[in-house]
Order: sequence, then structure tokens, then C-alpha cells
Amino acid sequence: MATVNIDYHVEVERHYYSVPFRLLREKLDLRLTAHTVEAFFKGERVLAHVRSYVPYAHTTLKEHMPPRTKNIWSGLPPSKGSSPLLALLYLFFDPTRPKSYFLIRLHSRLHP
Repeated sequence: MATVNIDYHVEVERHYYSVPFRLLREKLDLRLTAHTVEAFFKGERVLAHVRSYVPYAHTTLKEHMPPRTKNIWSGLPPSKGSSPLLALLYLFFDPTRPKSYFLIRLHSRLHP
């Protein structure tokens, strides 16, 4: 059993997996294997991720994000399993974008 955090992730053995944002604060039943993580809400499977053993990292699917949060990641290179912090650092250090672009994106749409 796991509770969905406010950032629409559940913690499974010190790794964070995304679930659909509509399930914030709901309790989910978990099923773990050596290679997969699955979560169920009222008997319906709501997440299936490849299992990661990297501690304190995030595995996030864009389809699990709220619509406003998806806009933050538009234009970023795909990076399966990377954290939102790494994506923001990419924005900051991208030489083709001015630093003001990074600051505007960070302050305007970081959280739903």
C-alpha cells in the first residue's frame, strides 16, 4: 500500500514512480517484481513502470502530469527516468536559450 504524494509520485523502496495526477493523496495497492512496478486503484491498474533501483530518483511519464506541468517540459530532449531537476538544469545551461527564459519558466509553471 502506498499513498500518492502531492507531486503525483508514489515511493517504492526509495524510488519515486509517477501515477496519473488525478490520484493525488489516494491509497494504491502495489505489486512489485524484479523488473516491474504496478499500482492499482480500486482494482484498476493505474501505473506500470520498469523497476528502477536508483535511490531517490524519479521515473515520470508525461501522460501522468497535469496539463499545466506538461507545458514546462515542452521542447526538452527526452530523458527517460530523469528527474524534473535535471530537466530544469538542462533549460538553465542550454546555450541557445537566454537565462531569462529559464527563470520565467521556473517561476510561472513549476507546480500545478
